[in-house]
Amino acid sequence: MSETLLLRMFRDDAHSASWVVVNSAGELLRKPQSGPLTLLTPIAAERRVIVLVPASSVTLLNAQIPQRQQSRLLQLAPFALEEQLAEDIESLHFAAGKREGDSANIEIAVVSRAFMDTTLAALRTAGIEPAELVSDAQLLPSHPADAVALIDGDEILIRTARGAAAALPAADLASAFEITLAGVPDGAQLKDSSVIIHVPQREWPDQQRAVESLRPSFGGLKVQLLPEGALPLLAAQLHSSDRINLLQGDYRPKSAGQFEWRRWRLAAALAVASLGLYILGHAVELRRLARAESALDARIDQLYRSVIPGERAPPDARRRLEAQLGGSSAGPELLQVLSDLAASRANVRDAQLLAFTYRDGALELRMRAQSAEQLDGLGQSLRQRGWDAEFLGGGTSRDHYEGRIKVRFASS
Repeated sequence: MSETLLLRMFRDDAHSASWVVVNSAGELLRKPQSGPLTLLTPIAAERRVIVLVPASSVTLLNAQIPQRQQSRLLQLAPFALEEQLAEDIESLHFAAGKREGDSANIEIAVVSRAFMDTTLAALRTAGIEPAELVSDAQLLPSHPADAVALIDGDEILIRTARGAAAALPAADLASAFEITLAGVPDGAQLKDSSVIIHVPQREWPDQQRAVESLRPSFGGLKVQLLPEGALPLLAAQLHSSDRINLLQGDYRPKSAGQFEWRRWRLAAALAVASLGLYILGHAVELRRLARAESALDARIDQLYRSVIPGERAPPDARRRLEAQLGGSSAGPELLQVLSDLAASRANVRDAQLLAFTYRDGALELRMRAQSAEQLDGLGQSLRQRGWDAEFLGGGTSRDHYEGRIKVRFASS
């Protein structure tokens, strides 16, 4: 299940925030915490990050931009709203919301570029790359018949039934509702309206009298206390909120895959490390095998010279040996037979190995010696060393005797 880090920036400190970790349904996986942004670096590294900024820094307005101009929406928005803005539009950043059906009406979020630059710089200094930057008032729960409000210290966030959101001073709650509801049908008639007010439980003692004084002004007023503060309430709207992501236009993330890479980079690092260890292990094994092969070649060369005295070992002695074996698995036994034969020759120095063949699990040696007795003695010596050796006889050639000794391997 994917996880999201939801952090809410403090209004008076760009380097601190409160935060929670939630699943895709908005359920809390960790209790709300607060502190400097640097504490969030390891938490943010593997999660999608949504940052809530103070609603007092974001102005939500409606613009009339024809649907055929959708591709140029962000370019046209400043001019469509210019008369409603007191600041120079060059110093402002504009982000578009969802269009209402086929109408020309579209909600636009307006925020100063200086605020965007300061906020993003603080986040990135702490190693946090947000996927979304959203006005916190837009995560208030919507209700088809009521205005919904959140008292948050000296501010009150209000969202109307039509989705309009605003942040106003909490010192005069009645005036805050009058200003906000004046823009909706019959909004000026507070007695025709009903509201739901959310209050953090720790603030209720200070706000109770002001909230209760509103009851005569509304057709209905409901109060809901928040034991763990505002963040769980806001987090619950992540899956359903029609919020405006301020990261558009010039502030759009450079790469759409940036978050996914950041999320998986630990796993990628572990995979690279595992691959490195795998390659290193194989390199060590190959080096060990190379040393063993060199030792085997040296032993073959030594045995060749010892069993065929007077002849130099050819450069391809090992290849000739393998050709004699026909690719069989008798290599270790053959080397041991030749080694024992070389040791047995200590008593019969004139004996020479002329040739050998391997067939059907048996090694046949063609030997030369002074007499048949000498070759039979070699066979006895091999039997004493544990081999099944049989002297097969032979014949006299000039002044030497040539005969054959057959050695059967244990595996045969």
